[in-house]
Amino acid sequence: MDAAGNDVRAQDFMCGPRTYNTHTGIDIAVRDLKTAQKGVSVIAPADGRVVYARSDVIDEIYKQGTQTSACGNGLVILHDSGWETRFCHLKENSLTVTRGTTVKAGDKLAEIGLSGATSWPHLAFSVLRNAKFYDPFSGRLGMEGCGLTPKSLWADAQQYPYHPFSIFNLGFSSTAPDVGKIDLGTFAKPRRLSADIQALHFWSYAFGMQPGDVATLSITAPDGQELARQRTTVDMAETKSFFTISHDRGNGLFEPGLYTGLITLERGAGESKKINEWKRLVELVEVEN
Repeated sequence: MDAAGNDVRAQDFMCGPRTYNTHTGIDIAVRDLKTAQKGVSVIAPADGRVVYARSDVIDEIYKQGTQTSACGNGLVILHDSGWETRFCHLKENSLTVTRGTTVKAGDKLAEIGLSGATSWPHLAFSVLRNAKFYDPFSGRLGMEGCGLTPKSLWADAQQYPYHPFSIFNLGFSSTAPDVGKIDLGTFAKPRRLSADIQALHFWSYAFGMQPGDVATLSITAPDGQELARQRTTVDMAETKSFFTISHDRGNGLFEPGLYTGLITLERGAGESKKINEWKRLVELVEVEN
């Protein structure tokens, strides 16, 4: 949610860049389309009554002019004390409630989908009180400003720590990663590969990268030898950033054992420097003749 209150630079409630201008809600993304198709439940955040429900919009990647509803399949729930919650981009025909249904906190409402104006499966979630938008992470009015003492609306705020950037998908493969298939969830992410492969590829998707951020990827062999390392400085802000690195065995052979892929994200310098790391393991096994 945009807390900056201006059209110059969008800022989230921690004064970071994980939002966009005038955004009045939060987006809860699913890793890939296959995961969404399996079913990711949307539950009621509090007791209330459904006052709007729509479930007949098809799930499809948004193209200009193809959708008549920006929200797609959606819900609106009224709660006590003037509170209201809104849900958009729900899966077609997944709603378990209709207009007038009374719900309890934790009740399943629907599933995350790809309806409306979106190119990625996610839930657009908004919180209002007396027709004014609130950020559920800070408990503050939308565009009230960032860096203020948060008064989280979540029942257990510790479950939702703030991350300036994060990894949401990563894996190894024996062929060059196909971003389109990764987005669909159909690109294999094996935990075991044959040691006679020609090349070993390690790839990763990141959220929230900004200009000047640094992503470092490496592949390490079972004996601790670093086979490949790549350091990339991001030159533009992107919602999603894709990174990949590979090692070709040439005329040699891969030793059987566990190989480690590591991605490190860095932002800033000195005492304000932020670092996050993620690892992935893959086992290369000998081929029996």
